[in-house]
Amino acid sequence: EIAEVTGVQTCALPILQVRATKGSALTKVKALLSEQKPASPAVALMQNTLMASLKNKSGKVDFSKVTKMIDDMVTLLGQEQKDDAKHRDWCNSEFDVSADSDKELNRAIEGLSSSISQMKDEIASLDAAIKAAYAKVAELDKSVAEAGEQRKEEHAEFTQTIQANQMAVELIGKAKNKLQKFYNPDLAVDETPERAPTAEEKAIMAAGGEVDLTQPAAFVQVHMHSQQPGPAPEVGSYKPKGQKSAGVMALMDGLVKELETDMSEAEHEESTAQKDYEELVADAQASRAEETKSATTKSKAKADQEGNLEEAKRGLSLKETALSELTTYVADLHQQCDFILKSFDERKEARTSEIEGLKRAKAVLADRKSTRLNSSHLC
Repeated sequence: EIAEVTGVQTCALPILQVRATKGSALTKVKALLSEQKPASPAVALMQNTLMASLKNKSGKVDFSKVTKMIDDMVTLLGQEQKDDAKHRDWCNSEFDVSADSDKELNRAIEGLSSSISQMKDEIASLDAAIKAAYAKVAELDKSVAEAGEQRKEEHAEFTQTIQANQMAVELIGKAKNKLQKFYNPDLAVDETPERAPTAEEKAIMAAGGEVDLTQPAAFVQVHMHSQQPGPAPEVGSYKPKGQKSAGVMALMDGLVKELETDMSEAEHEESTAQKDYEELVADAQASRAEETKSATTKSKAKADQEGNLEEAKRGLSLKETALSELTTYVADLHQQCDFILKSFDERKEARTSEIEGLKRAKAVLADRKSTRLNSSHLC
């Protein structure tokens, strides 16, 4: 029509070329988009939108909107890839941290379990030592009590022996004095003051009998009973009074000496026994104090260890709870991370392919636009 009006050759051929170029570009873009296998619903939605736009029966396509849609989708896919990478790195970091925490918790649990076992053994050992110390204290108390009873018996026996020997010595002395009065009046000593007669002695004296009030009452009774008439003395050779008394006095002196020796030995034995007893008591008291102190110290150590045991048990319980919670967290982590870790490379490859396809489609549209502009310059 233009040619007919102006008589000048027109640009019909470039217009045909533009239309041919437009048709081939649309065909190529459709082919590129249809070839894509979208990895995300957003890409699939965009493909459908683009395909619908390109299939518009009116033949009018706003390629600027298509280009922007492609750019937005490329940006979205890039962001999704960054999010996947961030999610992957976070998962790997959490798994690493969880693995370290698991090792640390198991190591702590093992250490606490070992410490608890050792504490229980130490507490049992301390308890046995405390019982042994108190048993020794009881044994010492018993031995001291038994030694005390024995010492009382020995002292009573000693006292009785000494009293008997002293009484015997006194009686022998009185007998000697009597003999001296008879055989050697000049050597006799004054008698001890007379005592009051007993009722029996008064009866004897009233009947005309004689009673020695210088002697103990029991001795007098024995002496009086011994005064019963005996057999007639045998007729022997005559001895002077001094010679007769000398033998009897020597015998009495010998008896006194034996008695004094016995008393001296008894006193020595008593002194030795008392000293041994006092040393035994002192040693027992020292041992008892030591054992009591040991038991007290061990009781405090046991109480402290029992406190440490309870603290260790609480710590073990907390560690076991933390390990259980960590196990649950790792299980949840697998649910969140296993898919992304397993499919990361595949998803990345798919996105890369999608982005490359979109960029090629955009390049085709850009070439179409450039061809159109060039054709317009020819006209």
